Parts: sequence; structure tokens; C-alpha cells
Amino acid sequence: MIGFLLAAVLTEEQAGCMGEGSEIAPMATYSPPAGVISVTTQDGQIYRFQYPPGTEHYRLGCYCNGWGIGYGSSTYRYTHYDNSLYGVSLVSSTTLEWGPTYYRWRVTYRTNDNYFIVTHNFSYCPTVGALRVVSVITNNSGVTQYGVKFKRYIDWDVNPGYFSNNYFYRTSDMCYAASSGYIRYVGLAALSPTPSVIELYGWDHYSTYTSSPDYGYYNGDGYCLLDWSLGTMAAGETRVIDACYVAGSSYSDLLAQKSACNTCIVGSGDELGVGEAKAVRDPIIRTVSGGITIDHYEGEVKVFHSDGRLVYENAHYTGGTVPLKKGLYVVKLQGYSSAVIVK
Repeated sequence: MIGFLLAAVLTEEQAGCMGEGSEIAPMATYSPPAGVISVTTQDGQIYRFQYPPGTEHYRLGCYCNGWGIGYGSSTYRYTHYDNSLYGVSLVSSTTLEWGPTYYRWRVTYRTNDNYFIVTHNFSYCPTVGALRVVSVITNNSGVTQYGVKFKRYIDWDVNPGYFSNNYFYRTSDMCYAASSGYIRYVGLAALSPTPSVIELYGWDHYSTYTSSPDYGYYNGDGYCLLDWSLGTMAAGETRVIDACYVAGSSYSDLLAQKSACNTCIVGSGDELGVGEAKAVRDPIIRTVSGGITIDHYEGEVKVFHSDGRLVYENAHYTGGTVPLKKGLYVVKLQGYSSAVIVK
């Protein structure tokens, strides 16, 4: 199983944006377990790694990783390259906790028009071999916003030299790349919800509001892009996107790490207030008369209204109806979250 070592190293300009209590370069005191593959980062949204050591997947010619937010059917703000921001500003970058088998930090941005706040909760778990990122998107504009979408993307270059021999594939919730000899695999996977669009050649759309389905298979300099169409968001409404970066020496490795990624616990201080102590396997949330039910799950449940109010809490849910009025809610389980509309 592969692993990563991440270090948050901020520029002076970034450090000036951070609030009190934030920590810079905490990894100076971090000692990785034996065999963990070293990773460095210059920004909370950027990282690079090697597998096997000496063969870098991520940057052979380009820092091309980032995210974007669109709204109003045309407006788009995004990040790209190494700390390049277009229409967004860094608010804070805070290490939450770290230890010999985990590292968790949070990075918050706002769009320059102050319409949206986007907070990324990162969790790196070398025992899983994955980097999880739970993004919380909040409509901060004071009015309803339409046509809202969120994108996450990365340029996976898994071959040394030029990139024409990388092979790109997609599933319903992941885009991944393989080296020419199929001995290295890397992927960007959605844990929840399922993306509306996946592109293997996202170069045309990483910096635009538009996305469109393209290839089921692509050979060349591909670019993995996941697009979640969030639709209408009321003032103050929050949506949650849960995704994972995975890598391995085989496709089965990739699938195993994707499956295990939600065991990588998001750091303390999670905005939605549930400590994620264990994985949740395939919970099914169904709307019923007067509320929702949750199948294939027992344990802690918290439900938040879209305005942030905690409206239901049960530390030992074992089944039955969770009573809810009509509206939009975020249902938070242990290791899992989902937006639900009760009609």
C-alpha cells in the first residue's frame, strides 16, 4: 500500500491571509512511518507524489491541479497551477492535526465578489494510500444563486518524458490514468455525490463554466475533470462534495483505495459536527412521508438544515423514520455526508 507525506508550506502573502491559530509548516515535527513515500506541497490544494519512488506521477511538466466554482450559467472562478487563483482569494489555511499515520488540514477560499465561500477539508492517510478532500460550498451572496456547479481536476502524467503514452479511462464516479506499461495507476474519484460530468480531456473546460462529456477512453496528454452540477442554491445554503485522490500499482489497488478512502477521517472541527470514527458502506437515504429513512446503516446521525441549524441528532440510530419538514438538508453519518431534499 502506498502512502504520502504532505507538508503545508505557505508563502508570506498566504501567511498574511491566515487567521489567528493557524500554523505554518507543521511538518517540521512530523516523522513519517517507514516506507511512506515523501510528498511536498506549496499550497493547500496542490500536492505531488511518487510511486514508485523516483517516478513522479503528478508533475513532469505542469502543476495542473485545482478546482473551480461556477454560477449564473456563465460566471466561473477557478484555481490552477501552483497557487494560481482566478477570481478567488485565500481566506485561511489551518493545520488541524497530524501524527505518524495521518495529516489533516483545512483551506478556505472566497470568490472575489463574495458570493461563495469554499472550504476544503483535507485528510491524508498513508495506511489507506489516499488523500481525501471534503469541500463545503456555501452561498454567501444573500440571495438565491442559479446554475451553481463545482469542479475538481488534475493533470495526471504517469510516464516519464512526454505524455503521449498515458492511458485515460473513466467509470461513473472516477477518472484515472495508467502508464504505458500499466504498472502505475492514479485516479480522482468522487465519493459523494456522483459527478454530473466527467471529462478525460478537460483542458478545454478547466477554466470555463462549460463542461461536456467526452471520451470513455483516451490516449495522450489527458486531464481528469469532475463536474458536479449543484443547480439552485438558496441564500446561506451549503453543499458538500466528497472526493479522493488515489494511486497504486494496479487497477485493483485503485479500487481498493477508493473503497477505503472514507475511512480516512476528516479533521476535528468538521463544519457539520460529526466525528468520523469509521467508514460507512453504501448507506441508502430515502425520502418517505414525513422525513427520511437510512438503510444499511446504524450509528450516529446528524441532520442540518440548509441554513446551518441542527434539526435532528441521534447517537444510536438503528432504523426508522427521521422526522423532517419540507426543505433541503445535509445528512451527516460517520464517514459520509449527503444533501437531501424532502418534498
